[in-house]
Amino acid sequence: MILTGIADEAGALIDAQIKATKELGWNTIEARTVEVPG
Repeated sequence: MILTGIADEAGALIDAQIKATKELGWNTIEARTVEVPG
């Protein structure tokens, strides 16, 4: 079984989304909305 989550629930910035995904120990990510500075 593969667990995934919707990363934008953790934060708007891509860094926050990646951090939350890693903290959960997940190796997949669903990025619906991503704010990338710059």
